[in-house]
Amino acid sequence: MLARELVQLAVLLAKHGPALVETAGEIEPRRLGEYWSTAKCRLDRWNRSLKLFKFVTAAQREQAPRGVSLPALLIEILTGEVLTRSWSAVLCAHDRRRGAREAEPIARSIYIGHLEARNRALHLLLDGTALTLQQTVTIDRLRRRAERWSDLLVARMVPWGESGEYAVDRRRALELAAQMRRADSEAIWSGVFASILAAIWEIPPHASPNADIQSDLASAILGCLPELLFDGVGLLPPFAWVRMSRVADDTQGLLAAMLANEELPAESSEDRAQGALARPRRSQRRF
Repeated sequence: MLARELVQLAVLLAKHGPALVETAGEIEPRRLGEYWSTAKCRLDRWNRSLKLFKFVTAAQREQAPRGVSLPALLIEILTGEVLTRSWSAVLCAHDRRRGAREAEPIARSIYIGHLEARNRALHLLLDGTALTLQQTVTIDRLRRRAERWSDLLVARMVPWGESGEYAVDRRRALELAAQMRRADSEAIWSGVFASILAAIWEIPPHASPNADIQSDLASAILGCLPELLFDGVGLLPPFAWVRMSRVADDTQGLLAAMLANEELPAESSEDRAQGALARPRRSQRRF
């Protein structure tokens, strides 16, 4: 999944975030766990690549991690921040509206990890040896645009959960939220979402260095959203496919579990536990 597609998902979450907060029940802990584990895998990949690139200069490109482009990696991290901040704001509002502390601690953990990766990425961007001047200027321009998108999308959720802390510029996000309260906000928000979706095509269509884990991350986030929310929500094409694939996988897993229970009715709980330890999980990934 490309970097620009995750920004599309961030817009989708901000657009329908109030409905999730107002009408949805609790998010399944299993779904939150999938988001946390997938996001942590992506952070681990980023940090390994960033550590290797730290010692790479323009004259030593052959030492770069195989198959990883530094410009594409920096774009993935800096624009991916839009989704991390937007989703964290939604989960924060979801918890605070219910007086709970279940989703926000998970969101905050990933958010802090993303900030650490962002700082390492900015050090490489400003180093001046690993990138050309043109690459540096292009990526920095995208960074500044992504920061504005983040503040707009976080501002959307401020009235529902005081989640301005997840903005790049907290003051700017709070001011935007206050302005929206005094205006015909829904009409203005529609224009904001449309302008962001039009602008994301400036993100270069480079192959994402971590396209597989990006797709898994989108799937994990969509899995946290209630089925009821999708009755009246038109998903953008890439996410409609991810949603359909996830439903099919969940159904297949449920059927497999039901068949396993029917085929082995006499198996003891101890035998099942030992078998689970011996069998590799299908969801395990190698990095």
